[in-house]
Amino acid sequence: MFSIEEISKLILDIRSSLGLQPYVKPRIDNIVYDKENNHVLIIAHDRPDKAAIIGMGGRILYELAKKLNVEHASITTTVDINIKKERILEAIRTLKEKTNSLTPIQSKIVKERFIPLLENELKYPYREILEMETFDEEEKVAIAYSGGVDSTTALILMSKLGLKPIALTINPGNWMITKETKKIIEKITNEFGIKKVFIDCSEEFKDIFKKASEGKLHPCGRCRKKKDEIMISWAKENNVEIVVSGDLLPTGHFSIHFVNGIMRFNIAALALNKTSTILIAKKYGHPGTRFIFGCPFLVSLHRKYKHLMVPSIYRVLRETRANILEPMQALKYIRSIVGV
Repeated sequence: MFSIEEISKLILDIRSSLGLQPYVKPRIDNIVYDKENNHVLIIAHDRPDKAAIIGMGGRILYELAKKLNVEHASITTTVDINIKKERILEAIRTLKEKTNSLTPIQSKIVKERFIPLLENELKYPYREILEMETFDEEEKVAIAYSGGVDSTTALILMSKLGLKPIALTINPGNWMITKETKKIIEKITNEFGIKKVFIDCSEEFKDIFKKASEGKLHPCGRCRKKKDEIMISWAKENNVEIVVSGDLLPTGHFSIHFVNGIMRFNIAALALNKTSTILIAKKYGHPGTRFIFGCPFLVSLHRKYKHLMVPSIYRVLRETRANILEPMQALKYIRSIVGV
């Protein structure tokens, strides 16, 4: 629908109107238009091309979306796509290497669902979400479901694979899983007919809550570890052999590991970024994200103890370095942390 020449000219016109004259014309390798969602994806060649097209604060890309009359315009690069594909290939290699040590159910899911899912993602940005017939084994996969866009994407992908996943939400208290979040969880799980399990376990988190409230520790690491322990224990007790997480950081062979015989599969294996999970989640009814870092409890800690902002900002920077977050997305998260 949109040609490279047309969009290149519009970008140069917008830059000129803003008083920006590039010394080098940004190179665009391709344009992908998603008619269903009225979304255009620009594939620039490398990071400098991408930066010239985005502009300060995303102004050029924003103006371009208005001129094209599209709901959303996003951008990636050929270089980043090649890196993404290498990460996916490494995850596929890892899954294949582990096949002989898996249980029969794990092996069947890996061979018939996970590897095809990853191979389909290698077609990005020309791929559709993979849909498969219902798996013949009942409820062998649980999703660590927080209600955010990343875990919602994990839930959607596993549901589309026909795996009949269980949405498993660990609830340390209302300071983390708010009423608004619970509504999202209800909405998405009902939409897909997915069984949901809430584990209310505030007692197990009391010590973490107390020390964090006193400013003695940043709670996220210990909270995550405790939630993982509860989740793995629940999976073991309920004969669930695979737990899927929406974590986007541990790509490649880090995306698959085992705890007490339970397979942990992170959708980081697909080398997705935040824009991808937002688009996927919103397509299936999620309201999206407001780019506020952390749960309400962590937000309150940032206001009370400035030293606890540092680990949070570091996490944002790690995700930015990994190309999960765009600079403007990272800036929004950091602003939410420091309160400006």
